[in-house]
Amino acid sequence: MRIAIIGKLFAPINITSNMGMETFTYNLADLLVKRGHEVTLFASGDSRVDGAKVMPLIKKSYFGLNKKLSKDKKSMGVGYGYGGAEKRGYLKSLFYLRTHKYDFDIIHDNTDEIEIIGLSSLLVDLPFVSTIHLPFEYLKDLEKTVYKEKLANYYVAISKKQKKMVKNTPVFDVVYNGINSRKFGFSEKSRGYLAWIGRLDPNKGLGAAIEIANKTKTKLRIAGPIQGQKYFDEQIKPKLNKNIKYYGPLTGRKLVRFYKGAKALLFPIRWEEPFGLVMAEAMSCGTPIIAFRRGSVPELVEQHKTGLICPKDNIESMIKAVKKIYSMSDSSYKKMRKNCRKRVEENFTLEKMVENYEKVYQRVIDDWKKKNIVEKKLRVLEITAELTPLAKAGGLGDIAGSLPKALAKEFGTEIRIIMPKYSFIDAEKFPMKIVYKDLQVRMPDGGKKKINVWETLNPGTKIPIYLVDLPEIFSGEKVYPDVVPGRNENFSQFILSKIALELIKVMNWKPNVIHCHDGMMSLVPIFMKRHYLNDSFYSEIASVLTIHNLFYQPKVKNEELEGIGLKRSDFSDKSLNDKESVNLLAQAIIDADMINTVSPTYAKEVLTKEYGAGLDKLLRQNKAKFKGILNGMDYSHFDPRTNEDTPVKYWIDSLDKKTENKLFLQKKLGLTQSADLPLICVVSRLFPQKGVDLIEFVLKDLVDMGAQFVVLGTGHENIEKVFIKAEKEYPESIEAEMKFDAHFAQTIYAGADMILLPSKFEPCGLSQIISMRFGTIPIVRKTGGLADTVRDGYTGFVFKHYDKNAFLWAIHRAVDVYYNQKSNWRKMQIRCMEEDFSWKTSAKKYIQLYNRAIINHKK
Repeated sequence: MRIAIIGKLFAPINITSNMGMETFTYNLADLLVKRGHEVTLFASGDSRVDGAKVMPLIKKSYFGLNKKLSKDKKSMGVGYGYGGAEKRGYLKSLFYLRTHKYDFDIIHDNTDEIEIIGLSSLLVDLPFVSTIHLPFEYLKDLEKTVYKEKLANYYVAISKKQKKMVKNTPVFDVVYNGINSRKFGFSEKSRGYLAWIGRLDPNKGLGAAIEIANKTKTKLRIAGPIQGQKYFDEQIKPKLNKNIKYYGPLTGRKLVRFYKGAKALLFPIRWEEPFGLVMAEAMSCGTPIIAFRRGSVPELVEQHKTGLICPKDNIESMIKAVKKIYSMSDSSYKKMRKNCRKRVEENFTLEKMVENYEKVYQRVIDDWKKKNIVEKKLRVLEITAELTPLAKAGGLGDIAGSLPKALAKEFGTEIRIIMPKYSFIDAEKFPMKIVYKDLQVRMPDGGKKKINVWETLNPGTKIPIYLVDLPEIFSGEKVYPDVVPGRNENFSQFILSKIALELIKVMNWKPNVIHCHDGMMSLVPIFMKRHYLNDSFYSEIASVLTIHNLFYQPKVKNEELEGIGLKRSDFSDKSLNDKESVNLLAQAIIDADMINTVSPTYAKEVLTKEYGAGLDKLLRQNKAKFKGILNGMDYSHFDPRTNEDTPVKYWIDSLDKKTENKLFLQKKLGLTQSADLPLICVVSRLFPQKGVDLIEFVLKDLVDMGAQFVVLGTGHENIEKVFIKAEKEYPESIEAEMKFDAHFAQTIYAGADMILLPSKFEPCGLSQIISMRFGTIPIVRKTGGLADTVRDGYTGFVFKHYDKNAFLWAIHRAVDVYYNQKSNWRKMQIRCMEEDFSWKTSAKKYIQLYNRAIINHKK
């Protein structure tokens, strides 16, 4: 989920937080990130949660600007003092969420601020959850101003008692607060003293705790910040002595030792405590609770199992309870301490809390959609030069073929696809019918041509694919034909862009969004802004451009512009164009309503000079409409249980059979047959981007460490020669298959132990995702989609710097685990095969991208 969390602005929200709501917010955000959610934290600028995006509402928290809140170091100080700045900060979050609603699935408010709760439903059209952290005495004021008017969407209480106290507003659910049970570790023994901890405030019952300690003649240790200096000086300080000691605020190890050493924690509260986190912390350390029956106490403490609950304000009863604890047998007392720990582990851990919030989020989202959304199915046109399995040249074809399936299946999206009718498309395998014959359409240069349009279906679906039949342009045996002298290398894609736009009007089918792929289709958003903006049929259609590889930037010479219906003045950013030509992709980035690339990490990388290929500044200027969405995988084509090119079918429960595929592959390639030798593969286009110079560097090392190596792919002739030469030098260990063969690639995935992907940059990469499904461990560089899909030491081996030695070290690590840690190797294979990079999650993000494009287009 994509979760926006709004935090308090009083203190920074970070790993060192030791104030209640700030600590709660940090723990929630931190664990949500670790559980795979996208978290944006709206907080003060001095806040930080690793893996979460922090949106600063104010530069520094009140606490950050006023570190010395009191002359007394033991005082927590008074005064939530930002006032107007604080309120403006909260309003800033709401206005941001209002204008970026498609970036989030849900908002979680943890401020207890009347204004933000009240205005949320008026300003933000998103599911909005408010956790009520407030003490009970403040709830009446909130109910009068907010809850009674139902000005916020959903409320979560932190205890059942608190829920009952909110009379005028139905609380959606109860989620208990959680504590870090690893931090608050268990101790079977105590050091014999009574403990009291909390704010030194009359309502917390410290006076009663001192009275009880004196009457039972037991040692009392007190910890916590001073709430009111006068109360401390007059009511508490005079009663301190060698038996009753005050330690001040405690944190970290000192706090844990404090809890562990206590015989019991006194909790003689005089108010209806909403939760009482100190009870959970103490019980986690094994310390029983002696408390008055107020607030949430009966929900945390099990009578006689994890402590003793006394009638409210009955000091004599609490004195008897203390005596009972001290009189327990050693075995009974140890059992109670174990019960305390068990109680926390089952109900009050951070993991349990976050798990419950995840359930609340999903229920709230589902409920909110039922009440607020009449689902409008989007209509999307996809324009592509290639589509698997009809016509594939690379990974783009896989995406163009599988994304529409997921959009239609998961979201009911109405999709149509337009692509060329290549002569090599198998008409028997993909039956087609002619739907438009001798149809006259305008060409980019303004002239007209007759075309035929055929219709087939995306295999396994009812999604129509319209094939543009224009032999003089879409001929030959390749998706991307050889360059014709005097013609731009992307000329056929330019023609397709124009015909596709003309064709939807002939069909009288108006999509909400036109989705085009890569720089070669850059003319689509440019044409829509230059040629079609004033045409009522097209004026409401938004455009989305997916950049699969930023380095492919189509250029058009000045003398070629007229042939595609454009002039140099159509290109707004002159700094991106030289005197002789213009950059179509740069202009498309400006003109498209939304842009995305194919992984979150690559989207960040291309904003830098190193990876931006000269367009980093332009992308930073358009950052608000630029997203990274990881490519998905249609696993139906890549399943070792059913794959036609896998000689011996296998799965997690029969993983030993993978060895049989290895032996088959070795025999087929003429390599030494051995189940023990590690077989390492490369399945890739052979271009410098793919890190082939690093692979060349390690070939001899692979042989020396007893590994075998097979490479499948085509590319630069000089690179191919390197592998051919290596094969001749080590014929029993290295095999070079210089060809493109999608079927044989899967045989290699099934038989290999490891795959190498040391790319200089990798927008997404599909080979590592495919290999993992086959239980083949990837060794990758931490870049682009490789960084987003492979976890070092868990589902593969990752190196950071583009360096030969770093790459070789990663291989050594992998081979060492392969040879010497067989059980860990098997676990890693299983984890790889269990990874799910199917289209379901990414398709949802594309729906959100389309909706955002529609909004941007309206603006």
